[in-house]
Amino acid sequence: MLFRDISNQRFVLALSVVGFLGLWSCGGNGDTPADVLSDATDQGTDIVQDPGTVDEGADPGTGQDVPDADAGTDVVDPDDGNSGTDVDDLGDAVEDADVQSPEDALEETVDTDGADADEDVADDAAEDVFVIPTTCAQDEDCEDQNACTTGSCVDELCVYDEITCDDGQICTVDLCAPDTGCYFPDLSCDDGDACTDEICDVAAGGCVYSDISCDDNNACTTDSCQKIHGCQHISVDCDDGNVCTTDSCNTNTGACSSVEVDDPDCCNSDVECQDGNECTVDTCVLGSGCVQVSKSCADGSICTLDSCHPFLGCQYQQIDCGDGLSCTEDTCDALDGCNNIVQVCDDNSPCTEDYCSEAEGGCVFDDLGDPNCCVADSECQDADSCTIDTCVNNQCTHTPHSDPLCCNTVDDCPNVSDCTIVTCSQSTPEAEVLTCSYTPTGVAGCCTEDSHCVDTDSCTVDVCINYGCVYDPHPDPNCCNETADCEDGNVCTTRECVDNTCETQWLDTPGCCNSQPFLATFDTPLLGDFVGDFTYENPDLPVGWSLHGGGESSSATLALYFGDPLVSNFSKPDAPACCTSFFGCANDDLCRVSGSATTPFILLPPGVSSSLNFQAFVDTDPGGSYDKLWIEVLVPGEAPVVIWEKGFATLPWFPISETQMGVWVDKSADLPANTMGIEVQLRFNFDSVDGENNLGEGVYLDNIKIQSACASP
Repeated sequence: MLFRDISNQRFVLALSVVGFLGLWSCGGNGDTPADVLSDATDQGTDIVQDPGTVDEGADPGTGQDVPDADAGTDVVDPDDGNSGTDVDDLGDAVEDADVQSPEDALEETVDTDGADADEDVADDAAEDVFVIPTTCAQDEDCEDQNACTTGSCVDELCVYDEITCDDGQICTVDLCAPDTGCYFPDLSCDDGDACTDEICDVAAGGCVYSDISCDDNNACTTDSCQKIHGCQHISVDCDDGNVCTTDSCNTNTGACSSVEVDDPDCCNSDVECQDGNECTVDTCVLGSGCVQVSKSCADGSICTLDSCHPFLGCQYQQIDCGDGLSCTEDTCDALDGCNNIVQVCDDNSPCTEDYCSEAEGGCVFDDLGDPNCCVADSECQDADSCTIDTCVNNQCTHTPHSDPLCCNTVDDCPNVSDCTIVTCSQSTPEAEVLTCSYTPTGVAGCCTEDSHCVDTDSCTVDVCINYGCVYDPHPDPNCCNETADCEDGNVCTTRECVDNTCETQWLDTPGCCNSQPFLATFDTPLLGDFVGDFTYENPDLPVGWSLHGGGESSSATLALYFGDPLVSNFSKPDAPACCTSFFGCANDDLCRVSGSATTPFILLPPGVSSSLNFQAFVDTDPGGSYDKLWIEVLVPGEAPVVIWEKGFATLPWFPISETQMGVWVDKSADLPANTMGIEVQLRFNFDSVDGENNLGEGVYLDNIKIQSACASP
């Protein structure tokens, strides 16, 4: 049996076999009283043991019944298929039940507060026991004293149905209390959000929520709402950080304003604090007023005396480091102070002796007395207009003018004869030098053409120059009329005149191989250095090949040069259509310059290979398409053979690369094998191809030599 002492919330369980069956048919679990209908079915009305414990916070969204705070086991029809226990199962339940005697049941009590039961609980409970009927003969036998259920007798077993509590109102919760029956508290729509107003609106079908307004009609506050705390009103910050102002906010407009306080210590800017003294730093300090601090004039240098003038400000007077000596340089270092360093006297001239003399009041530069010593070309000008006067390696050099008719007087003119009247004068008003000019006299025996001058000497070049015959030596040094003309004094060769040309044969004599058959340093023209034996073809004078010392030379003073020695470039000056543009010029052919320089005949030793070695300084276009520079070997009766060229590496030697422009570089080339034991010439050629970009210095060649593989004799 189940009974309850409502006054002290204690439940006492007394079981018998019949009572257990009655409880089981009611859907109970043997621990608590049963609800009339399970909450899980969402049908009928929840039974509440104590109406005061009803949770009025029903689900506001659905309006469904609120779960009981103290719900038991729902009772349903034994055959309805829902929760509870069917009648057919009662026999099994009885067999499995743990049946206690009434005396044992009374000894077991449950204290809802968790405390131990008093010893007299069983006695008190027995007096208040109401036994819920389980077997019956008629409906009246099934009274359970629960206002929320109706009992009926079915097959001699009590069945309890939940009554229906429904007031038809959406905004109420339909509940039932076992003692009093149905009651209908208002539905709670509280969503836990302080920022919403909530009401239950029948027309709207349930709870309705709307945002509350937090506007306090004050423009000086920022209004917001927090879910927990509700409306918040935060004042705007009008503090300008200036203690010399009173700050406020207009509640209508929200505009901040500041009013200056009447305080003599307050100021707004440094300008208000200026005291007219250049030796103070005047500043405005908020809350403190004007502050005047002495200005520091220290410049960190021990070379100055630092002071301050009220009107002029900082003054810096240099200290005097003079020691009274002419041969010291008196300076002051900001960190170290005065320095008196012995003066170095150097006029950058190698032509003077430089020293310092206290007696003479400082530096003295005495001339060394070398008339050829120089620093600049202007120091080398002589009275000879037919020389190019330059200063090379601090020595004056006077190079003959490239015009062979240049003269100072008629005595300088060649080919003077009775056939001409010779004058030395300017050929044009613009001419820089005087030149020889010839006028025929009409004397008998004079010539008007070369044929009038032919003689019987095969080794002269017979020409008519200035109406007189001139017999110059043949340019071929091997020209001869007889074998005696071919004698060279070389014990290692035998020479014979064949068809007016000397032919040389090497003698097979031990020690006769010449390891260096040719050398030209261009430094000692009077000592057999082959310089005078070079022949030139210069069709574009003053640009051409010559010996020049005014620019670059690898050794001593002179080098073989292609260009205009007067201006140190290879641009043709007398062609009016010439230009220096990179983008094309009209009449390039008028501006094109070329020329060649050829060595005398060189006898190469037989049976051994020979090679050419030289130094080059090239300041032209790189590559091989323009400003071409190449070297040929000339063998009598054969076509010239190119053995070296400036351009790209198309031959088995090293050309001059772009990175080697404007510096001295060593170059070499092998001579062909068919030149062993015979006489050959070397020809150095230059051709600008066009007239553009010819303002480079040109080409210098120096220390030209041929070396053979044999040992020196």
